[in-house]
This record gives sequence, structure tokens and C-alpha cells, in this order.
Amino acid sequence: MRLLAIAAIIALAHSTSPQAFGAEGGPLDGFKIKGTTYFDLYAPVTEEGQRTKGAISAFEFRRAYFTVEHSLSDEFAVRFRTDANRTADDKFRPFIKHLYVSWAELVPNAKIYIGISGTPTWSSFAEKYWGYRGVDKTMLDGFKGVTGQSIDVTSAAAGLALKGTVADKKVGYHVFFSNGEGYSHPEDDKYKKLMLQGSVKPVDGAVLVALVELEPQDSDNNNTLLKGFAGYKSGGAAVGAEYFVYTRGGVDNKSSGLSVFGRYDVQDDVTPFARLDMYEPDSETEEDETSLVIAGIDFRPHSKVHVMPNIHYFINPGDAEADLVATLTFQYGL
Repeated sequence: MRLLAIAAIIALAHSTSPQAFGAEGGPLDGFKIKGTTYFDLYAPVTEEGQRTKGAISAFEFRRAYFTVEHSLSDEFAVRFRTDANRTADDKFRPFIKHLYVSWAELVPNAKIYIGISGTPTWSSFAEKYWGYRGVDKTMLDGFKGVTGQSIDVTSAAAGLALKGTVADKKVGYHVFFSNGEGYSHPEDDKYKKLMLQGSVKPVDGAVLVALVELEPQDSDNNNTLLKGFAGYKSGGAAVGAEYFVYTRGGVDNKSSGLSVFGRYDVQDDVTPFARLDMYEPDSETEEDETSLVIAGIDFRPHSKVHVMPNIHYFINPGDAEADLVATLTFQYGL
């Protein structure tokens, strides 16, 4: 919390300083401050679905990110990022999301990350090509929230990572060796998680990605995630697709999912978007498949202010009633 207070003081100093924020030779030379907030007005449209039965409309802050970065030199930089969401006691509380030092050029065209940093699981490509984290998480990130079936994946973790490129930046890699407990829990066993991601950019705007995550559960069993992603951006358009299979060590079942999405700038400040997710929570359970359709429009009255009316349509397993939720999402930041 002291670090957060210091960051807030720095931001206030910037707002009153006659010198440009982070300008060379200025009082905050080498600092960057960023922040993003998601604020919703959501309302259930259906009344008898699994998610909307008894639900009410409400205003809600969903997430709030605050990031301070500082370049110590050409080789070293540090990042401190907090996030905030609703906790079990209904308080909207901040917590540490990133806390690391990066070390550049010890390995050519690469950086080493020491501390709590972002994993390659979805943020490096799928989330960027989707482009609307403010509307909803990507499929892997939101899998438990949609299906109720937990899979051991995380957007950040404590450990050591190496991220870089070769072949004129056409080929990339991200290697991460972590505790396996994400960023919010301490390690509770001797086993560690290894994440390996490789990417290829065959033409401008296109990327193909393969990811494998391996975490031993005991001496004989591993939890394994295999994921592929393909994306393409050109001008104001972007499309993407990802597929994953998650295997639980020592348990004879798998979870899997497929997500496809697209967006297109019909004007410089107006972008319709749509996505379809198909979830298989448990390969051993019949008729448990769930699908989610997301559609909306992004209006941008300012480059850092988004007004996004959208819908979420959940097709629930078996004969269960579908859910339809309408949301007006505001995204804004520093």
C-alpha cells in the first residue's frame, strides 16, 4: 500500500508539473504511469437461466489496473502493477499483479524477468488480438467462470522468465519457470510449472502460436495444457482463433475449448466486435458442453475512453434455459 501511495503521489506531481511526464531531463525521467478501469451497467434479459434466475441489474466496477514502470538503465527496468476486484467480503480491494525487474540483452534480443510477471498463457497474443478484455476475458481466462470447472492457468506468476525473438523478430519464444500457484498464493509443494511458447509471424499482421504448460502433481502425474492460436490483423480488422486441451494428472478426464472472434473499424472511432466460445468442461461427462456468444460495438469519444454496449448469450448444457445479459461497459484509463 505504501508503494501504491507513492505511485499516486507521482501521478499527482505529474498532473501539476509544468514539465512533460517522463520527459528527458524532467523530474520523472524514466517513469511511466498507466491505468485502466472497467465499469459496467449490466442487466439480465432472461429470467429463468442458470445465471439470470433471481439476478438483478446493477452498476459495478469490475477491474482497476494501476501500473508504474521505471527504466533504471538501458538494460534494467522495473514494473509495479496493482489490480483490484470484488473479494469474498464484498470489498473492492487492490492486490499486486506484477512486481518484477527485467534484464535486457544478457541474452541477445531478449529480456529476463525476475519476480511476478505475465505468463504466456493468453495475454501475449490471444488477449491482444481479441482486443476487448474490458468486455470479457479470453476463453482460457474465463473458463471457470463460464463452466464452473477449474483449470490451473493464470495470467501472472512468480518465477523466472525469458522472452525474446530471433530471425528478424519473425520467430518469438517465451519460457517461464514458476511456482505454479499464480500470483495470489504462495507455493505449497516442491513441484514447479514450466511454460513454453513459440510464435511465428509468416506475413505482416499474422501470427501462429503454440503453447505447452507442464506441472507435476506427484512423481507420476502431470497437469498439462496444450494450446494453439492463430491471428491476423490488417488495418482496422482483426480475427483470431484459439483451441486448447487441459489434462489433469491422475484423473481420467480433460477440459477443452475453442474460441473464434473478430472486429472491424467501420469508422476511426467505431468498432463492432463478436466472439463465439465453445467449452467442454469434462470429457467424461455427457451433455455438459456450454457455448457463449459475445457481441457489441465499441464507441471511442476519446482514445482512452471506450463506451461499449454488448450482450452475453450463454447456451447452457442439456435442456437448461439459455442466459442473456445486456451490459453497457465503460473502459477508461491514464
